[in-house]
Amino acid sequence: MIHVLVVDDHPIVRQGLTQLIRDTPDMALSGEAESFEGLWSVLDDDAISVDVLLLDIKMPGGDILDALSRLAKRHPEVATVVVSTYPEDQFLVRVLRAGASGYLEKARPAEDIRDAVRTVATGRRYITAAGARILADALGRGAGPAHDQLSDREFQVLRLLASGRSVGEIAEALHLSVKTVSTYRTRMLDKLSLSNDAEAIRYALERELAE
Repeated sequence: MIHVLVVDDHPIVRQGLTQLIRDTPDMALSGEAESFEGLWSVLDDDAISVDVLLLDIKMPGGDILDALSRLAKRHPEVATVVVSTYPEDQFLVRVLRAGASGYLEKARPAEDIRDAVRTVATGRRYITAAGARILADALGRGAGPAHDQLSDREFQVLRLLASGRSVGEIAEALHLSVKTVSTYRTRMLDKLSLSNDAEAIRYALERELAE
């Protein structure tokens, strides 16, 4: 039996995923949460068994990359499938590098979700055919999107800038100094060959990267 935890802040999506797990004979629902805070509450409860985590890419109370890093350190036994409305070419490579075991767009059929859960539960990664092509480009020929060159912090700064946050607000959100955020911002602009925040914001919005 595969024990699955569903974490998504959209009630309809969360209910659909939990019902899917309940309706699958070889899976059991460990619980559900609507925020990163709720996620840690369930995972830190020794009485609850979790094998696979279905995790929304964007939720209140945290950042997906920080969450994946924390999961790798505190709960390495849990395999994580990131579930997102964003297309694979925008986030697949980054979340896999951060520790996710798989990535699925929310529009995928129910059977794909079951396949993803079963695959990562065995210790393998779940990657769609389209995702495999994206990985081949990004990791083989280096032809992925320009923002794949960014470090996780630089990528976070880009997304938060695109959401209308000031450098000070970004520093507070990431628990960093303003000076450190400014350094990440400068590196991000340089790597993307952009001149200013306006160009960075346009770049992120055109690619649906905003936080």
